[in-house]
Amino acid sequence: MPGPARPAIAPVSAAAEPLGRRRRQLLAAMGGATLAGVGGCAGWPGVEEERIVEVASGRRLTRTELLAALAGCEVVLLGELHDNPRHHARRGALLADLAAVAPGTALVAEHLDRGRAVAFGADLRASLVAAGFDVQGWQWPLHEPLFAAIARARLPLRGGNAPRERVREVARSGLAA
Repeated sequence: MPGPARPAIAPVSAAAEPLGRRRRQLLAAMGGATLAGVGGCAGWPGVEEERIVEVASGRRLTRTELLAALAGCEVVLLGELHDNPRHHARRGALLADLAAVAPGTALVAEHLDRGRAVAFGADLRASLVAAGFDVQGWQWPLHEPLFAAIARARLPLRGGNAPRERVREVARSGLAA
């Protein structure tokens, strides 16, 4: 019998929704969503500190409060400012901290085709490439801080992106494809 529903939290513009499954998955979704404040990032003049805001209430959260809320969710969608290496580093640190408070956290990333798994070895870049990571397309080393934190935290990482051929088919034929 499933337990009580877990709370959902939507820091900044990312959403987390409980799904009633025991296994935690963190979906690292690119483009559009922003989870934690962008402290000191280029393009954000005057922002000197990390700011975490719960969208539903407008209340500022501490990092500890955010981690507790995320640990209580079954699925979390996490995005970033696409071309900001500092934000990738902060996101990686958040994932590592989440893994420490939520054992069993697993990651799914759009950087790899669905089902591809990363076997992290001594060479981070080579490990990602072996799993299908497109170094040129993802502008390596832009995401290196994110993946380095994931590797250090020993988090399982699998691909979640639709295969390129399928995406092209949808682009040509529409959603009916």
